[in-house]
Amino acid sequence: MLGLIGASIHHVGGPGAGDAAKALNNLLSATNIAAAAEILSAASRFGIEPAVMLAVINASTSRSQASEFKYPRHVLSGKFDSGFAMDLMLKDLGIARTLTSETGLDTPVTDAAQVVAQSSRAYADTPPDHTEIARYYEARNGVLFRE
Repeated sequence: MLGLIGASIHHVGGPGAGDAAKALNNLLSATNIAAAAEILSAASRFGIEPAVMLAVINASTSRSQASEFKYPRHVLSGKFDSGFAMDLMLKDLGIARTLTSETGLDTPVTDAAQVVAQSSRAYADTPPDHTEIARYYEARNGVLFRE
């Protein structure tokens, strides 16, 4: 049955493990988007065009799904329309924070990702897509990633 709704299926453990894996995966996605926005902000200040910096990143060890797909398709284009709502991202970040807290882990990156995602909601006119994290960085740093 799962094959009908997804192409990549992984058994990750007992009850609740799938929800945990999804939330933790989306936590990494949020941190990748935010980290790329910080790098593109710094690159812009050095006069490096965002598309050029992304080409460098994507040819190097720091590439990610965010740098390879989300930024070129949804941020540089100015569309901010990847299809994953910020509210769903925030829900998953909350779950991830709860999971890491319950296991006694110290997770300052998780905490920062949630704060950034919550703050970025203010930069959208409509219910925001999670790629709005990039627009938040544009506004905070006075840079523009869009072509």
